Amino acid sequence: MSLKMYTAVSVAFLNAPFFLQEMIPAKHLHVTMSFQDVEEFKHSIYADQLTGPIPESSLVTSLEYWEHNDITVAILYAPDWEEARECFDSCGLTYQQYAFKPHVTLGKGDLRNLLGSLVGYRAVPLDTYFRIKDFGR
Repeated sequence: MSLKMYTAVSVAFLNAPFFLQEMIPAKHLHVTMSFQDVEEFKHSIYADQLTGPIPESSLVTSLEYWEHNDITVAILYAPDWEEARECFDSCGLTYQQYAFKPHVTLGKGDLRNLLGSLVGYRAVPLDTYFRIKDFGR
């Protein structure tokens, strides 16, 4: 069993065309802000620490296909998320094993040709949440 804790910010794409909204289930769209072993988290966190620095919106700068995970992601304008990442780090919510690259997973497979028109739209944060999941399987 490999329990991980992650913090995420759910997002929606502002004014995205209807066909894109139909293809990408909104309940799955999020930016992962922290990802770490549950055993390593030993801090107290207040809710306002996690919501204050979240950007009001963030530009989709490109789409990338990550072959190792077989997913397509929307890359967000990184400077929008720097203050939030610093705040999460100061609370003990780290991003282990990977360099933080703000992105939204759009789906399995290479969807860049199908969803390329999403570049230039803005992702709008909705809610911040925690989740614990077993990644050992």
